[in-house]
Amino acid sequence: MLAEVKVYFTVPLAQQLVLEQQPVTFMCKTSKPNVDVLWFKEDTIIDAGHERYVLESHGDTHTLSIPEAHLVDRGDFIATVGEEVTTAELVVNGEGDVWVEMVHDAFQQKSQAFVFRIATMLELTFSPGAKGNRSENNF
Repeated sequence: MLAEVKVYFTVPLAQQLVLEQQPVTFMCKTSKPNVDVLWFKEDTIIDAGHERYVLESHGDTHTLSIPEAHLVDRGDFIATVGEEVTTAELVVNGEGDVWVEMVHDAFQQKSQAFVFRIATMLELTFSPGAKGNRSENNF
């Protein structure tokens, strides 16, 4: 009798960070094409006909898409195939949240200035060791 080949994730889910009302897609790949992947949000199974989430499978690639992410979508998304599990967090930032993107990696280039962009498009420039850092908009 031949043993069944175990299916596993070759590409796991990755954490996603989006602004509210933006689309987002989780993607994973399996070691075998055309297998059934089950999707969950936290402990709740996501059915193929779900009103907010779009599930697709093409060969070994499996996706869960949210056309318009909302704060209620925050949390862990889970894909399973057999006994294999991959999990990733969805972080959705709303208009009132402070959403910071580091533009220059100041942790590796400590001698150079770095810039933070905030969702309101206020730009702040900081130089390591400098006193009196101020925003370019004088806030």
